[in-house]
Amino acid sequence: MALYHLSAQIISRSGARSAIAAAAYRSRSAMYDERQGLTFDYTKKKDLVHSEIILPGGVPERLTARGTLWNEVEAGEKRRDAQLAREIEVALPRELNLEQQINLVREFCREEFTDEGMIADVNIHHYKDNPHAHIMLTMREVNAEGFGKKNRSWNKKEVISTWRRKWAEKTNTKLLEAGLDTKIDHRSFEERGIDLIPQRHVGYNIKFVPKEYLQLDNVDIDNAREYAVIKWTNGEKIIADPDKALSYLTHQNVAFRESDIDRFLITHTLDDNQFHEAKKKMLQ
Repeated sequence: MALYHLSAQIISRSGARSAIAAAAYRSRSAMYDERQGLTFDYTKKKDLVHSEIILPGGVPERLTARGTLWNEVEAGEKRRDAQLAREIEVALPRELNLEQQINLVREFCREEFTDEGMIADVNIHHYKDNPHAHIMLTMREVNAEGFGKKNRSWNKKEVISTWRRKWAEKTNTKLLEAGLDTKIDHRSFEERGIDLIPQRHVGYNIKFVPKEYLQLDNVDIDNAREYAVIKWTNGEKIIADPDKALSYLTHQNVAFRESDIDRFLITHTLDDNQFHEAKKKMLQ
């Protein structure tokens, strides 16, 4: 069952962040930060399956070199709180193979980002059962001479909303072309009339922390607690009225399997007892 996720964030110096460090981490590479005189090395991580930089037309080819690109971005920003890049993170349908996932992300980037003048640094990770793409975007207009002024129109709320909708549309087109009868939906549970609490996107370490170990020092406790509370609340809602879950599954798919029920309930129930009780209610 294909799942929808698209999030956007700004990478800025105000959070003591570096575009070089961010790009190195996402590309699982080693990069030298000329401004700080530091090397960031993430080559030990092995979940990278695809990496590329997509340029708008007429942009210098030197910017396809990741180190050159992000060092020029850093050099062009003088403020201590400068906004360096925008990152878009999307979940990729597990129903598509790697080549299809790459084509999906590449076409989306060209239509929504590079055709508008941004440079897109794309990295696809396959970690456990969670294929996803990180797309780092430049925030200044760029031409044959290099970077110019920041384009403030790219920050508008309605632009992000359009990207969310377009990602769902592009993904559903690719799923249909692959002969699959599943789809994703960018709308909220409330907009779809589904009486469940939307789960926040959290790191892999939080998802699988058992409830009795939520006080571990190496996880974000507030995020972990909120994640657990939402799972428990949704699980009780589903047990009381399994139509709440079935309405989601039938909205997403023409047909669905028992494995789709399992995958949905893993996200929306807290422990084994709640999972099995909710599944029994749904199957009945």
